[in-house]
Amino acid sequence: MVSPPLQVGSPPTQTWFRRNWKRLLLVIVGVPALAAAIAGGYLYAQGQKLIQSPAYQTVLTAVQKSALVQDKIGQPINNASWLPIGELSDSKARFDFEVEGPKGKALIQTQLGKENDQWGPSALGFKLPDELRYTSLMKEYNFNNPSDLPKFDPNAKPLDKPVINLPPPDEELNIEIDVPLEHKK
Repeated sequence: MVSPPLQVGSPPTQTWFRRNWKRLLLVIVGVPALAAAIAGGYLYAQGQKLIQSPAYQTVLTAVQKSALVQDKIGQPINNASWLPIGELSDSKARFDFEVEGPKGKALIQTQLGKENDQWGPSALGFKLPDELRYTSLMKEYNFNNPSDLPKFDPNAKPLDKPVINLPPPDEELNIEIDVPLEHKK
């Protein structure tokens, strides 16, 4: 195939880049934007899964009823985290999240365990954003939710050593083992 002769005064042929720069720009910007949207949607769904879990709701209810937290940030106390940080399994959970009230925000940190289908915190604390340390809410929580377990008493005397009564063996075994002292070749 023979190409037509160039005429004087005709525009030069365009390069690939000049013909396709808009499409290239769309791909360069669009693909990362789409990936970010998918990742953001996944993180949002995971955060909602944590927020709607019974473990999270147990902690949020305890914090909302806490007189210490109410005194610091006022009431009503609402969840302020759309993406809490944490882990959730069948029997353990850990959450870090924010709550807010009319006077400000507080950071909540907790660890929970599940026993007899009931979630309960093993550690529960809060701090205001300008504070360095968390204030424990465990005394207040234990007071409002008595457990069947005895409270820890650091001054209690240690228990006596338990006596273990093992059943007598059925037979007495006398096994002789002959171990050669030298290896013969």
